[in-house]
Amino acid sequence: GYWMERAEHKQTAPATTVDNNGNIANLWLDNSANLLHRADGTLYQNRDWLTINKATSLFAQDTISLMNGRLDLTPAVRLPSIKRDFTNNASEGFQSGATYNVKRTYDDVLPSLGGRFKIDDRFQLFGNVTKNMRAPSNFALSAAVAGGTIANGVRTGNTLNINDSVQKETSVSTEGGVRYTGETFNASATLFNTNFNNRIATSYDPITATTRDYNVGDVQMRGIEAEIGTKPIGGMSYYSSLTLNDSKLQSDYRNAASTTLATTGKKLPDMPSAMLAASVQYSTGPYLVALSGKYTSGVYSTLMNDEKIPGYTTFNLNTAYRFEPSTFFKNTTLRFNMSNIFNKRYLVLNQGSGSSITTTVDATKAGSGLPTYYVSAPRFASVTLSTDF
Repeated sequence: GYWMERAEHKQTAPATTVDNNGNIANLWLDNSANLLHRADGTLYQNRDWLTINKATSLFAQDTISLMNGRLDLTPAVRLPSIKRDFTNNASEGFQSGATYNVKRTYDDVLPSLGGRFKIDDRFQLFGNVTKNMRAPSNFALSAAVAGGTIANGVRTGNTLNINDSVQKETSVSTEGGVRYTGETFNASATLFNTNFNNRIATSYDPITATTRDYNVGDVQMRGIEAEIGTKPIGGMSYYSSLTLNDSKLQSDYRNAASTTLATTGKKLPDMPSAMLAASVQYSTGPYLVALSGKYTSGVYSTLMNDEKIPGYTTFNLNTAYRFEPSTFFKNTTLRFNMSNIFNKRYLVLNQGSGSSITTTVDATKAGSGLPTYYVSAPRFASVTLSTDF
């Protein structure tokens, strides 16, 4: 097969005034009359980017059945390519005072192999090996204007410092395990290991003395996943899952021109070491009631593991009643759902694992910063009515 996509992404950052009492003139930035303008009447912009991504993927897959159907092998290969056309229009943003255009291409060959072996009608072994790729974010190409002077509103003598040192991130994931399918319950256990090469995160650029996207080195993630679920017995059913994860940085991290942080062996930020989920459900006739809970262990929020947020447990309730079908309406269902039943308060790191994360909160070290968090959503209840006709 062949897959293709063209995405055009416009990113701007206008501004509006705020008075001494904190009142925002235009909260949603949807009225240009209340936005800040330049002397020539155009809008002030803290950034003004246009990114055009052309992504393609050529792929092939086959399924090979051996040993009278007891062994199945699934070899596959993908050839993805991302062609990025990034334009920075001159704006008031950091090192963005001139218009420039950058084109970059990221591609790779990504093979995979999966297998399944049926021991008997209930037990089967499975495993697969997969290579993946991730391209740097478009903002790795931003803030490249260096030097130059401004006279009468015109910038001249610019030099560009494109951050071409960021390489694509690749990973090889291996997993294997066993599945059981029985008359009363199903279960599975999986061991997994993922090795990242050139993991992308934020680092210090000694040339421009700024913090930008960089490759922080290799990361290893390994662990186990297990799950068990019962089939309905008297209307009752149960499901639970457990994930144990050990994610470690495999190299030290350069965070300044002459400073390296000893991150080898540190835990990967925003990666819980344990997650446990369970749910119990009762269904009879038109009624359905389900109660679920999930525990997430604490996570580190810096590469140096010098700040951590605690774990938390939340519970959710889902109920439903299905009405008898009528002449015009079918599958009419009334639902009442409640999330975070006990209004648990917790924090969530607002930056992705291994991407744009804080290096250290130690202010004595170059490139230090403060992590930012999302505050948990409070208790929420909803009633919905749906139908087919």
